Amino acid sequence: MTIQTIIKDASATQGDNERAFFATVALVILEQTESFSLLDSAETVKQHLKELLEEAHDKGRLFHAKQPATLSAETHLERHCALQRQLLDCPTNDEHVVLLAALKGLEELGASHDYRSVLKEILLHNLHKVENVAEPLSFLGREKEIAEIIRILQRTFRNSVLLVGETGVGKTTLAQALRSRLIDTKVFQLFSGNSAFLDQVVNILSSTAGRKSLLFMDELFTFEAGQIKYAVENCQIIGTANESSYKKFATENPGIISRFEVITIEEPSTQELKKS
Repeated sequence: MTIQTIIKDASATQGDNERAFFATVALVILEQTESFSLLDSAETVKQHLKELLEEAHDKGRLFHAKQPATLSAETHLERHCALQRQLLDCPTNDEHVVLLAALKGLEELGASHDYRSVLKEILLHNLHKVENVAEPLSFLGREKEIAEIIRILQRTFRNSVLLVGETGVGKTTLAQALRSRLIDTKVFQLFSGNSAFLDQVVNILSSTAGRKSLLFMDELFTFEAGQIKYAVENCQIIGTANESSYKKFATENPGIISRFEVITIEEPSTQELKKS
């Protein structure tokens, strides 16, 4: 069942009873999304949601949000989704965004206090990032670069990669395309500006013990130097950067840069495009 179907079905069964609508959306997502079984609080939150729905059914009356009467439950949910997309740096209303939006709606109504605990767990477990390392719809060429990156990743020393090139040459797309070539490797994407960064890395290390894992850090030098140092000392990384940010960081932090193998990415040649 798609996220949109879950929302439409909840709207059809609960109408503008926002408390029941939000609870239904959150409960169905928790029950149908396998990755949420990793949440320590999953069963507790589901029990809270079931109790809310029973309460709404037993009382047989509508609960109104502190919003104008003209604002539908779906519109209210979408407003919360917009905020959660920004918080998670997620471009779409995926299951993590909508679950948090529904729990935030319940918190606003004074019906639940599960939002913050679930948000913390999603960030710490990095659940919303793994799925966001999407492969490009189409990817042609770059076989030489891909072979070189894989060769570096297979080394036991200095086995992290930094792709350096100007904006628009395809660094991020190349890094994402590698996911299909790394069958036995779990790829995690991390984003800068996240206060839970170190906890995320620790969680990745503990959850993937004995398995190959790789951190994808787009625009590497938007992360703090200490975060980059900790990550590259404990994990394999594939990062991207433009020429100017790379030179600046390399001058200020030569020790950290020495742990990366730098590959310069240029515009593909006409000959390579023809071969593709």
